[in-house]
Amino acid sequence: MKKKLTTSLSAIIVLFTASHAQIQKGEKTIGGIIGFNSRSSSYLNGYSTKYSWVNLTPKFGFPLGHSWRAGPLVGFRYYKEEVNGPTTVMSSSHLFQGGGFIRKSYDLTKRLGVFLEGETGYGIGKTVYFNSANGTSSQTNLKLRQFAAVLKPGLYFKPGDRFIIEASIGQVGFSQNTSIDATGYRSTSRFFDASLKNNFGFGVQFILKK
Repeated sequence: MKKKLTTSLSAIIVLFTASHAQIQKGEKTIGGIIGFNSRSSSYLNGYSTKYSWVNLTPKFGFPLGHSWRAGPLVGFRYYKEEVNGPTTVMSSSHLFQGGGFIRKSYDLTKRLGVFLEGETGYGIGKTVYFNSANGTSSQTNLKLRQFAAVLKPGLYFKPGDRFIIEASIGQVGFSQNTSIDATGYRSTSRFFDASLKNNFGFGVQFILKK
């Protein structure tokens, strides 16, 4: 996976060697990123876990000077987790979220740059749990509320004056999830994630000219 990703990025750099024009002051952008994460773990007690998610995040960017931009975002995220062992538990969640972002960009050349982006958002959705043990199974439906904040680095290319291709690799993030059952009981959990290998995002931003 790492070798393929490195090869792909190298090919893009070579392809756009002749392109030009940095992100200009005053340019607004509209577009989005598709992100994904997948990992698995095994434990000495016989259990193993598989976790994955995918999200789509459209966003609209306003310039705050040549190298800063910020704006609102909306998004959809789907989670799936499976725990296998003496007892099998599977869960799937979906969230619709709204929030905002701020980005600092650094131009490396006239066509290539890096960025550091912070995002925060609040989402509402649903979680479905499937529990199977001793030949019986059950299903539980919960309402889901999530607050999340992430900081992620990335790389962008501007092959022309109308759009930007970008990729993010890794992130540092915090999320607080609140599950609400049919009786109104709330259960809150908090997660901190820092990884440079499990979180990837790819997207396109279209530049809105004056």
